[in-house]
Amino acid sequence: MGIGLMPRNHARHGENRFRKNGEAEVLSLSSQASRVLGLSPDTFKTSKVHAQSVDSICQNTIMGSSMNVTGLIPQLRTTNLQESIDFYVDILGFQLDFRYNDFYAGIQIGDQHLHLKLADEQDPSIGFVAEGDHLHLFLPTLDVDAEAERLRKQGVALSRGPANTPWGTREFYITDNQGHTLCFSQETT
Repeated sequence: MGIGLMPRNHARHGENRFRKNGEAEVLSLSSQASRVLGLSPDTFKTSKVHAQSVDSICQNTIMGSSMNVTGLIPQLRTTNLQESIDFYVDILGFQLDFRYNDFYAGIQIGDQHLHLKLADEQDPSIGFVAEGDHLHLFLPTLDVDAEAERLRKQGVALSRGPANTPWGTREFYITDNQGHTLCFSQETT
């Protein structure tokens, strides 16, 4: 059992109590998480639940939330599903996770996912995002410069960067085949 089961803002939830009582308090917290997951405490101890999910479950349990969200998957609209799949798979190097008929697809990005949905008209947020200097997807990476160079070699035009930001990241921006703005970022501090 690891200290990873302690909630992130643990100072408000009794950090000293966890340190004084050690394993017993962590086990108590894992029992709370096992109830939220619907697992017996013994099953929970041997299950392969991702540490961040456990942290989130414990935090939500302590804070009284009954919602158990295990992930977040953005969905982008596309007017040409096959071209969008080709962009994300062949150009960016991600993997096609699934395709449902001719109108929906899932792209796997490491252990993250993105869904693409066929639509009759271009995503109305594209113009708003471009005008307001916003983005559709934020993609953290370990080596922003290497990724930028790899994409340039694939023929992808960078719309900005790579450049350092005042908030401690190095970023570059591209647009996908539909005009969605993607920001690739690496922490520098």
